[in-house]
Amino acid sequence: MIVELTLITTFILHHLVLGVIIGGLVWGIFKLPFNISTEAQSRLWFVSYLIITLVPFIVFITPQNMPDTAQISLSYGKNELVSKHILPIEVLSKEVLPINSDLSVTASNDYWNIPEEIIYNLSSLLILLLALWALGIIWRVAVLTQRLNNSSSLAKRLKSKREITLFKSNEKISIWLSSQCQSPMVIGIISPKIVIPNALFSKLNEQQLQHVVLHEQAHIDRRDLITTVIQELISITFWWSPILRPLNRQIYLARELACDIRAANKSADSLTYAQTLLDCAKLMSQKKQNVLAMSLFSKQKDLTIRINGVIGIKSKAVFSLAPSMLSCALLIIASVSFAHSFSPKINLPQIKLEAKLFLRQTPADSQLMIDAVAANRISVIKQLIAQGVDIDVASIGDGTALIMAVRYENIAMVDALLKLGANVNQPSLGDGNPLIMATKTASIPMLEQLLKAGAQINNIVKGDETPLINASHQGDLDVVKFLVENGADVNLAVKTSGFDGNELRSPLNRAKTNSIRQYLISQGAI
Repeated sequence: MIVELTLITTFILHHLVLGVIIGGLVWGIFKLPFNISTEAQSRLWFVSYLIITLVPFIVFITPQNMPDTAQISLSYGKNELVSKHILPIEVLSKEVLPINSDLSVTASNDYWNIPEEIIYNLSSLLILLLALWALGIIWRVAVLTQRLNNSSSLAKRLKSKREITLFKSNEKISIWLSSQCQSPMVIGIISPKIVIPNALFSKLNEQQLQHVVLHEQAHIDRRDLITTVIQELISITFWWSPILRPLNRQIYLARELACDIRAANKSADSLTYAQTLLDCAKLMSQKKQNVLAMSLFSKQKDLTIRINGVIGIKSKAVFSLAPSMLSCALLIIASVSFAHSFSPKINLPQIKLEAKLFLRQTPADSQLMIDAVAANRISVIKQLIAQGVDIDVASIGDGTALIMAVRYENIAMVDALLKLGANVNQPSLGDGNPLIMATKTASIPMLEQLLKAGAQINNIVKGDETPLINASHQGDLDVVKFLVENGADVNLAVKTSGFDGNELRSPLNRAKTNSIRQYLISQGAI
């Protein structure tokens, strides 16, 4: 569960940060001293909405052939000597510092996610929040279903049809009258219909009616019903998002204002259209609109903005699609490029590895695993695996099964566990990893077996540093030589946690004997 919580929380963090940046970017663009049409504003807000909600999903996409490790380059000051080593991703999440201050560490692959330790400590709260998220989605789906039923019922009951001939273009538009709706609206995606309340139809003069019809026809021409459905579906999933709530309002307001401008440009003048908005608002009581229905009226504050926007029209120019589409294309290119650079690059194998640091088997399974490894009973271990016990999850107080087998120096058991799928690099808090345990037992044959099985010699384990640091501190020169000859980095230093005094540990400064110290210096340790 820690792996899933890590991905979800990293996704949410990405969504929030990306939302602030992209939303702020679009808002800043509209504040520039340039005349950006309402059509372009409407499209840009919607495109930014999609980017903020869809781009973070790349967190859940793991590239093929994703390496389990990140490559670290160590550059020695002004010297040309560059040593490249394959290190685990833990290097990126810990302070890994060389002894010499001129030594720099750079990562060529910037993998990151919310640390599993934080996820583990907050797991109960996160699970509760996920449950609330799911309940919120269920409730909003129920509300959506009810509104869809209302819209469908309204569409089926439409009987009275009228033909309206527009003054300026002589275009004929069909409208439907109904006593079941409280505001003019458009319903239906495939065959959209303009619906006018009977009560309003009887009170509007011909010019006012045309203004209303022009506004609703603008929604049809812009295909706003489709974008509204997409917006509603996203809102159901992200109902909790503090980023999308203000964006939803901006999209709604920009969409309504864009339709107002279209309608006003096709009417006699903008002032009479604005007056129609005001007159109709006075006639109609506010009711929530149906999903799949585009309503003419909005809240008083929004209506004021719309009226001011219509009155402020400076040109009767016909809307051109090209500038709007170009603006959206540029925003998409800029946003996706930024998101690609900023977005979390998840190393899923490493997350799975570190997540198991915080897991423990049940007391019963722990004892069975400990007894089975100690007694060399492979059949019991196979039975535990068949029952769903994860062989890489540590037993209470003894580490993983593989670490236990290494501690007992049982090469046959180690070989059997590896064949059963045990991860040769799986660490355990307080017990290091199999390779570190092998250095503690000073078993060269065991070290050889683990390295052949794919053990990473420069892996860092939280609280246990590296195999070479352990071997150096233990004082076994033969083990130190073996590790160095097989690629151990003599200059890989690790800064410990506050529990260990934030101490900077390296193979050289942890060397127990002078002979080990001299050997490390001869191998380039500084």
